[in-house]
This record gives sequence, C-alpha cells and structure tokens, in this order.
Amino acid sequence: MAAQNSDEKKSGAVHNENRVSAEIQTQDSSNVFYLKGNNGLMLSDGLPAVTVPVIETTPVKTETQPPMTEPPATQGTQAQTASPPQVTTQPVQPPADSGYDFNSPVPECERANDDYFASCAFIGDSHINAFKGYSLAPEDRVFAKNGMNISQVYDYVDLDAVSSVSPSNIYIMFGTNGVMWMSWDSMITQYRELINKLKEKNPNAKIYILSIPPVTADRENMADIASGKMLNSDINDYNNRLLGMAGEEKVYFADLNSAVKNDQGCLISSSDGVHMSADLYSNQVKTYILTHIVK
Repeated sequence: MAAQNSDEKKSGAVHNENRVSAEIQTQDSSNVFYLKGNNGLMLSDGLPAVTVPVIETTPVKTETQPPMTEPPATQGTQAQTASPPQVTTQPVQPPADSGYDFNSPVPECERANDDYFASCAFIGDSHINAFKGYSLAPEDRVFAKNGMNISQVYDYVDLDAVSSVSPSNIYIMFGTNGVMWMSWDSMITQYRELINKLKEKNPNAKIYILSIPPVTADRENMADIASGKMLNSDINDYNNRLLGMAGEEKVYFADLNSAVKNDQGCLISSSDGVHMSADLYSNQVKTYILTHIVK
C-alpha cells in the first residue's frame, strides 16, 4: 500500500487499511510474529496474539499494550555486570557561549574509549535491549523492553532506577514500534514529556535522542502494513521530526540511522528486516556512539 501522505503525518492520522480481527498472521525465519489488527501491525517477538483497539483515521488516543518479551538472543554467554570503570574520554566540547547547534545531528569526534558506555543509561525498545544482549553496555544501565513504544515507557521503565546509576549521558530510542500506525503528534508529545522528566531527575546528564534504524528492502516490499510492511521514507520523515524536537528541547540528536544503512537507504544486515544484526551492533553501532559524543 502507499505510504501516508504528508497531511496525514502532520495531523497524526494513522493507516486504517486491511483491518481484521487481531490474530497471529505470519511468522518469519527469525521466529518473530506479526499481528494484524484494527490498528495495523505490531511486532510481538513470538508471543500470543493481543487485543487491538479499533482505530479510525484520526489521531490515536490510546496505544496498544506491548507483549511481554525477552531480551534479544546473545552471542555466547551473557556478560556479567561489573562496577563502572572511570571514564577518561575527551569528546567534542560545545561552544562556551552555549551556541551549540541543537538543530543538527551530533558531529563526528575523536573516538572515545569503550568505557564510555559505563557512563550512560539507555532507554528504549528491543533495539536498545540489544545493547546489553550484545554486551555493549552494562546490564544495569539498560532500561528497555522488547515491543515497547513511547506511550508505555512508564509501565516498564522506572525513572528513579535510571537516576540511581548516576548517568552522565542518557540515550533514548523509540519509534520502530509505532512509526507506521501510531500518531506521530502523540509520539512526539510523549517524547517531550519523557525528556523533561529525565531533565528534572538528572539535571547534569546529557540527553541524546537516537534516530530509529531503517528496514531492509524486503520489509519495504511486503504487501501491506498488516503483513509487516514498513517504509524507509516514513522512517526518515519520523527521524526528521525527532531532530526538530531535539532542537526545541535543547537535547542532542544522534543520527544512528545514517551509520547502519546502505547506499539504497536500507538496513545493511538483519535477520527479520527490522532488527539490526549482532555484527552491526559490534561494529557500526558501537563505532557511531563512540565517535559522536558531546561533552
């Protein structure tokens, strides 16, 4: 089916085609189930079907409850949590007059040491959960739930627990679960609320908004949203909305999307067309984070 037009995106209208009773519709080689329902598609990470509310072509007021899922499969044994080492990085310093350009993505800097991850907290969905699943970040610094969208963050993330690790840097990624069927206006509003709560609880922390990754060409070529179709054009437009929000809220925008896509604008490597591969996390994702830091 065709992507939403620009008027629909600005108003937060959502897709309403191919509406059917919610049930498990398909299962791909990665054992990820997709749900058809009155509000489109939801990744369920292989769990039973959920009830989906009726959604008309108006801004979404209530979002779908996520399935309870486990962290992504690890390569070998899960890394044990250790006491954070002393961080000794020297990244880019914004101008002393606070003239940093928040309306542009964080520029590249000299690569920081790997122990930078121990100074951070990471909040988000399965993309973020993989930071501990693939041992990029200490387990106690990852606050994520597979299948979660921005409207459910307070159901699964304790903001006091985030503050308890005294993060110098907080990274947030939300959008893959919802970009094709939720109201963008609603998502951005809830994103702003989360940012402001984190600022209140962590006044000295730097907050980074991560752009959501692209999908593969196979995922773009699926028949419709209910069967798993996602469009990189919509993902790009949504990421631009995040950049605008970051500029207004004076937080940093880290364009991870640009580091994990090929010349055609599609995700480089994935087992299901949506989630980044272990190799991408070990190389492109890790490298991007460590070379795009603001101090």
